[in-house]
Amino acid sequence: RELGDMEGSRRSIISFLTLLVAAISPGVQCASSDSWVTPQTAGKMTHVMTLPREIVQATPSACPWDEPGLVAWAPPSGAAPDYTLPANSKVLIDADATVGNVVIPTDSELVFANADVELNAASISVLGKLRIGSRTCRFGSTKTAHITLTGAASDPAASSALHKGIVASGSGSVEMYGALRQPTWTRLATTAAAGDTTIVLYECVEWAAGDVLLITTTHAEDHRRHNRNEKRTISAVECDERTVEGATRSFGKVTLASALSYSHYAARGEYQAEVALLSRNVVVRGDATSVPTDAQPANTICADTKRSDVPCAPSYTCEVGGTPSSNCGPYYLTGHGGHLMAGDSSTAKISSVEFHRMGRTNEVGRYPVHLHMLGTGGVDSFVSDCSVHESYYRAFVVHSTNNTLVTRNVAYDVIGHAFYLESGEEEANEISFNLGSHVHPIGFAEDMTGQNTNDEFQEDASHPAVIPADVAASPFYFSNLQNNITGNAVAGGGFAGFTMVGFRKVINGGSFTPSDYVPEDRPTMEDGFYGNSCRSVGWFWNLAPCFYVGGMLYEDAGDSNKLKYVPARVTSSSDKRHPKSIVDGTDTWNIFVNSRAALCPVANGDWNVRGRWYNVDVVDIGDRSMNAFGEQSFRNVYLKCRTDNTDGTATMSPATTLHEKMWPDMKFKGFRSYDTGQKHLVEDWVVDCGSQASPLMDTYEIRRAQIWSFPHGVNINQHQIIFRNITYVDAPDQKKLFSYDVGSKDTYSTYYMTFSDADGSMTLRRENNNKPCAPTIAGTAGMIHSVSSGGDSDDLIHLPANMWYKLTGLDQAISRGTNTADDRCALHTESEYPFWLCDQGKVNVGSFMPVPNNQDSRDSKKEFGRLTHWGDTIAQGVPMSGQAQVTGPFEHSKRGGWFIRFYQSGDNSASTAAPKKLEIDKVQLAAEKQVLMIATEYPSGTTFAITRKYGSGSGDVYTYTAASSVEEVRGDDAGTTYFFDDTYLYLRLFPSGDKHEYFVDGPIWVPNRKGGRETTVEATWSSGSGCGTDNWCPLTSPADPPARDVGVVENPMTVVETAACPTQSTLWPLRLQASSSSSSSGSDSGSGSGSPPSEDKKDDKKDDKKDDKKDDKK
Repeated sequence: RELGDMEGSRRSIISFLTLLVAAISPGVQCASSDSWVTPQTAGKMTHVMTLPREIVQATPSACPWDEPGLVAWAPPSGAAPDYTLPANSKVLIDADATVGNVVIPTDSELVFANADVELNAASISVLGKLRIGSRTCRFGSTKTAHITLTGAASDPAASSALHKGIVASGSGSVEMYGALRQPTWTRLATTAAAGDTTIVLYECVEWAAGDVLLITTTHAEDHRRHNRNEKRTISAVECDERTVEGATRSFGKVTLASALSYSHYAARGEYQAEVALLSRNVVVRGDATSVPTDAQPANTICADTKRSDVPCAPSYTCEVGGTPSSNCGPYYLTGHGGHLMAGDSSTAKISSVEFHRMGRTNEVGRYPVHLHMLGTGGVDSFVSDCSVHESYYRAFVVHSTNNTLVTRNVAYDVIGHAFYLESGEEEANEISFNLGSHVHPIGFAEDMTGQNTNDEFQEDASHPAVIPADVAASPFYFSNLQNNITGNAVAGGGFAGFTMVGFRKVINGGSFTPSDYVPEDRPTMEDGFYGNSCRSVGWFWNLAPCFYVGGMLYEDAGDSNKLKYVPARVTSSSDKRHPKSIVDGTDTWNIFVNSRAALCPVANGDWNVRGRWYNVDVVDIGDRSMNAFGEQSFRNVYLKCRTDNTDGTATMSPATTLHEKMWPDMKFKGFRSYDTGQKHLVEDWVVDCGSQASPLMDTYEIRRAQIWSFPHGVNINQHQIIFRNITYVDAPDQKKLFSYDVGSKDTYSTYYMTFSDADGSMTLRRENNNKPCAPTIAGTAGMIHSVSSGGDSDDLIHLPANMWYKLTGLDQAISRGTNTADDRCALHTESEYPFWLCDQGKVNVGSFMPVPNNQDSRDSKKEFGRLTHWGDTIAQGVPMSGQAQVTGPFEHSKRGGWFIRFYQSGDNSASTAAPKKLEIDKVQLAAEKQVLMIATEYPSGTTFAITRKYGSGSGDVYTYTAASSVEEVRGDDAGTTYFFDDTYLYLRLFPSGDKHEYFVDGPIWVPNRKGGRETTVEATWSSGSGCGTDNWCPLTSPADPPARDVGVVENPMTVVETAACPTQSTLWPLRLQASSSSSSSGSDSGSGSGSPPSEDKKDDKKDDKKDDKKDDKK
């Protein structure tokens, strides 16, 4: 109850209130015709939390200004004199004053009277205490206290930490408690139109006439040149009761002193404009000299080819009044505001204070509110219910400080990152229920299109940011995820919304972390990233996410430890986040729960190793919902590609670039996977995009709107993505539903693209075939033109469909048929890249890389062999490139296998040959009892030495022996035999080190793909082969692939029954337990669905334990 005791059990109280709000907010959608939004109807898959409110003591007590022994404020005479308070005294200031540098000695206090007081000071050094109100006696609501910090950038003392600052050091203490106006921010209950003078909020508020509000933008575009955020003064406030959904609910009704200039959107289940209180009755501000003198002229336009009407960069061309100019900025570098810092062993207890014209651009350490290197002593400090606006460098900064609280604050119109964890070692802090809006980069990250792999920025003539990460400034910037990040909101501005940047090591930090401490490997706290929302960010980058786990800031040891920043994708594994348990250092996941994203190019972006995203609302996206690498789970997602907020998605700047056009042209993709090396689980989605997608062009322009998109470049994707329980509000036609999105049409990767649909819901085969469950495997069937001949983008002449992904007959003793559709498989030729959709049965998808004679990086755009199923012809199979990762369907426990043919020379089938050395790399199998057989041709009389590594030790090697038949190899679960019938070498493949590892989340799973070249075949040519000592032995009359029935074993096989298919799960509440009904399945379940292999339950149980706690919280 005593939420006012901020020094006490604040975290347990907020956790309780969070639980309480969730308990009374079941997320049930309303049937009422009234469209007003309540917290219970604000989200679809998410619970929208209102801000916890502090219980203010009804009768003030222990007021600082009433304490005995107070002495009068008595500075020396003269103009703005320096003033050191008397030792061991409590000095009361009760009238306006102008002084120079103020020193509050140890054991002394400066106390503000409960009166209208303005103190103008060059600096305040707090070694004792600075007090304005107290926890039990807040500063009077009808009074105003101002501290105006004075000084210009040209002052001789400008480089001093005290200059224009309130600085607590030693054991000093800053205590400021303004009058509370709760909540500090909330949301609209209904759209406010341009011209409106009244706004409706979805809760009552304690605001008052004369207070200044911020009504945030609901436009996709937000920056200085396109600012639709509005500040307004309140004329009146009332609480409006209405009957909604059969119950009486209270709404806040605020009358504004002047009409709105723009519309601000609010709709149920989508998003609602945030409305924040900017004014407070305790104000700390910079003087008039604080304002930047280098603002961008209103008539300056950047005429670059990448973006239009955005902040300029020196490398671009600009125009001033229509005339080309060489002065493109950068601008806004001269802001010289005040700052407040608590360092050493000091404390800062700051509640309901307004900070205006604060921060000094590009001066590290000079921020509006700065908790500086307090170490674990951060528990004695907090910042709550404050506002920072018109800040010239950041807003709220936690630097090498742990266990502190930053809650219910508002940051608006900020240069550089706003809410900022600085050095990477900050942990166990609570950053909760804050609002960040209209954040500006320092300089400009030009040419940000696509992945911008490894592009670096550093401070130089073109990029003025001292901390180069500010070139991509965001409202929230977290260098360490081991913090409680709950209930925060982003509403406009910034490179991204929540930037969770990678640090290899602590940068400019304290001394309380060990030397081997890796910030980027610290995982999210349990339930630590919960209930956050983001909107209207990322205008400067077409792949900017609302929630961004990416980018890297590091000190370059080879360049004098200069700071460098990679804002986009890093490719080196060592530069990516590898979340590790803080208990035992084992692999774990970053987990993000209950997140809302809207009006951003990408909702969630994670270019790292492991992450789980649970309960996400994605609305009005520009490019795609998720952009992720590694082991990623996306569960309980509501995706609405376009809302009725057509004003917010219209491009106000001239739409000249792909990024700008994607909003009005609806060039979105609901979900777009990456081409290779991923493990993605996509489950329990509701998709409402079908009728909103732009019509596809007659020329098969697949880069228009699609719901699901599967690309390839030069890489071959593996068995890496599986879908389950997808529901469409308005199902699109097949061409809009999904496509293979091919970026490079001159490689062979397109032949291997595949995904699994665990229940047939994503591909609509469940509904279209009128089945309760229809597990499906999808795979490409051919290309529109040959690789070597090129072709036009709208060429509709398909090559004949191959049969690689046609599953008919692979797991049954029936005919394979032809390359046409049948009862099991549908062939879709209406798409640019034709594909098969087949009932899965017992077939799985696997992959591996055959490496002949150490040649693993030959030309990816030439054909170096063929791959086909036993019993099929070579022509019915698929080509292999010089980078011969292969992926495909298999079920060889009874019959069949894959046949591999190698070419010694690219695009030359006449060079068919057998390799002297053949290595098998990164075998990916879906279960320990699944069988993948391969065969390849060798000349008569060849002998073999075959080994397989099963561990890291030099002796951890199996040595193969010759078997007497293919049946014996097929049934060899130990994997130590081979068979050579004087034409074909037969092998059964096994994953790395005999380890069957999986990425599991609930009832679906994807096998890992790891290891190295662990199986090695060394061939010795016979003396009569004519091969000599060459590494290749030509096969002048190559044999056809083996028959499908070679080496058939007797154990009968059956197709998976429908009853074994996972049932649909409830969308809310979220259920993750593997033991739940949704994950019960027979042991013969198809690839990627049902119960994962028993030997891999350890991780599953660990995750279940966490998930149980999540359910308890909800």
